[in-house]
Amino acid sequence: MNDNEILTLWKTYDQQLKKVLAVNQQMAEEVTQLKVKKLLSGTARVKKFTILVGCLFLALCWMAVIAGLKAGAVFFTVGFGAIALINASLVIAYFYHLYLIQKIDTSDSIVSVQENLSRLKISGFKITRLSLVQIPCWFVCWISYDAFLGSFWSYGVISIFFVLGSGYGTYWLFKNLHIDHLDSKISRLFFSGLDWDPIVQSVRILEQVKAYKN
Repeated sequence: MNDNEILTLWKTYDQQLKKVLAVNQQMAEEVTQLKVKKLLSGTARVKKFTILVGCLFLALCWMAVIAGLKAGAVFFTVGFGAIALINASLVIAYFYHLYLIQKIDTSDSIVSVQENLSRLKISGFKITRLSLVQIPCWFVCWISYDAFLGSFWSYGVISIFFVLGSGYGTYWLFKNLHIDHLDSKISRLFFSGLDWDPIVQSVRILEQVKAYKN
């Protein structure tokens, strides 16, 4: 066997090897997409249930706002009004999440899956932080306007203390929750469970596939 024959055999072997690697990579991507879609199907069910509960909660909040307006309860109306607006934003965001999950489920491209999964993760992180804003509002809505003015140095000061304290706690959480550190103890309190764990697992699976391709 001369040098030309050896070179030809080597090129043939190299081409066959590339074809095998390409097939293996394609199969790995297809299996990965199936795993991601299966994981996110559970998340979709949780989000649908959350939307249902959220709509019922919004109805109660707006009923409370109307009752507060009729009764002239200033703090009660403002507090529940803010809570209703925040939760309305959360419900809208959850509809957007279902749309992204649907796009992932119908996508045949690993790149498209990665992009939509990234959008889902970022949006979920943002609305979770947004939901924290309502914490001080719960303290506001139970403040009595008459008692606040009539007993400012006792009832009023205590009410302000609780509102400001809860506001500072919310601000502290905002500063310490980072999308790149979801495994920290603080983050796990908010970013875990049936709503979040499948998303985190899916991201990790896709990162493994990306590393394999590189």
